[in-house]
Amino acid sequence: MPPKRQCMVVLRHALRLDEVDLAFVGSSKAPWDPPLAPAGFEQARAVSRELQTFEISTIVASPFQRCLETADTILKSWHKSLDTWHVDCKLCEVTYQFLCEPNQVWLSERLVRRCRC
Repeated sequence: MPPKRQCMVVLRHALRLDEVDLAFVGSSKAPWDPPLAPAGFEQARAVSRELQTFEISTIVASPFQRCLETADTILKSWHKSLDTWHVDCKLCEVTYQFLCEPNQVWLSERLVRRCRC
């Protein structure tokens, strides 16, 4: 019997708010961590429909808000819970120690516990 095929899907976050709302950067307390734009949530839902044909067992996301929202939107459309994914603070463009400090208000305590830093 041939071995079961495994597939790894690499996905970038959906459309960021700062890409469509130029005022976001000047008005945000965290301009370096923009959330998804409304169209970004629709992009994530569209991708989730495409990915439903794969047997995805784990999702690993960067701790940035846009990445968490992309993963969460995909999981919600599949009716799966947060327990099926992980946050890896090493998946980002800046120093991950800063991102995983428990006092970061934008990263919930539950997600901090899930970080693989």
